[in-house]
Amino acid sequence: MAIISLETTNKEDIRKYSDLLSLSKIFFETYESEKCKLPYHLNIIDELHINENAHSRILMRLFCYRNERGEYEILESFVDYIRTNTHSEDFSRIKIEKPTITQEEQRIDLWVRDRSYAMIFENKVYNAIDQDAQLNRYIEKTIKENYKTNNIFVIYLPQKYHEPDDNSWGIYKKEFESRFVIIPFQDDILKWLKQGVLPNIRHKDQYLYSAVVQYIDYLEGLFEIRTINKKMIMNLEELIVEHLDLSNCSSDKDRIDVLKKKISDFNRITNALVDKYRQNIFDSWKSDIRSHFTTLSECPFPDKYIGVDIDYYGKLIHVFIYANSRFYCQVEYDRSLPEDERKIKGSPVMQLDNLLKYKNDTQIWEYFNYDDFDGVYDCFKKVIDRCLNSK
Repeated sequence: MAIISLETTNKEDIRKYSDLLSLSKIFFETYESEKCKLPYHLNIIDELHINENAHSRILMRLFCYRNERGEYEILESFVDYIRTNTHSEDFSRIKIEKPTITQEEQRIDLWVRDRSYAMIFENKVYNAIDQDAQLNRYIEKTIKENYKTNNIFVIYLPQKYHEPDDNSWGIYKKEFESRFVIIPFQDDILKWLKQGVLPNIRHKDQYLYSAVVQYIDYLEGLFEIRTINKKMIMNLEELIVEHLDLSNCSSDKDRIDVLKKKISDFNRITNALVDKYRQNIFDSWKSDIRSHFTTLSECPFPDKYIGVDIDYYGKLIHVFIYANSRFYCQVEYDRSLPEDERKIKGSPVMQLDNLLKYKNDTQIWEYFNYDDFDGVYDCFKKVIDRCLNSK
């Protein structure tokens, strides 16, 4: 976790950015004021505060729909959308017959398996970070279901267009170039629902129609593009144009450059504060460890690590937290031990595998989102307690 000291932001910088900070205050005050003026609007999905898994469940239920002839009409329309709107010709080989459609089976967000093909859906509607070798693991799980790699397809569903991390692919990125598509929720899922699903729902399927209407409206709200929001967005845009004097720029390119520079400046200040507060949390964890685990010594790791050493069944292990675009709670044997004595497989450390789900030859760990402070620290303490009580 890189810590940027606020001291690097000198007084000249503070004066330089004071106008920008003033704009942010005015912007958020105006935003709250404009929100209060919006007309009454009720969306059931809004009120349920759904998570990423719920989006996968909604898509699963849509894909499971069959018409009177037993055809998977909505799933077929989705595959047809991919054929029509991407350059992946291999998707034309998919013939939907009797698919098995599951959600969160073997931790795969959405999994469609048919006689001659399998589709892996990775849902990132809330911009969750890609886990190391995540797509690699899902592909290998599908191979174990007796599918050849050339009959496995991967559909990546981010909120807005972006590529998955290379480390998510493991060894498979090159091999899946022609059988991989990115279908963003904001650009493509919404378009498909509006143009490919909603107009083709029969009148008698009133509950399906209502559900799709609600889901479309929910996504438009998530992306701030509901019709009722247009006036609010226009007023906020006018505020920014006036405050940054964008109307006096000579071209739209210059306006974009000004906006990107202001965003960069603002991110610099706010990221410095975020890093400062993150370091405060790490320091509070260190203090808490010293008071709760008085018999344990701290790992001799850099500042971005926090952890303890434990004599575990006669060998020294390190139990620690570290951050690198996400949080890790990890356990490994001390690196002074011979390599064959640091192997995880078959060792007592495997007793921790219901707390730490991922492993390689010498390490076992669990991932957490970069803002899940409570989750990673709670896991860390549970691992320590398990180690101390298993001795």
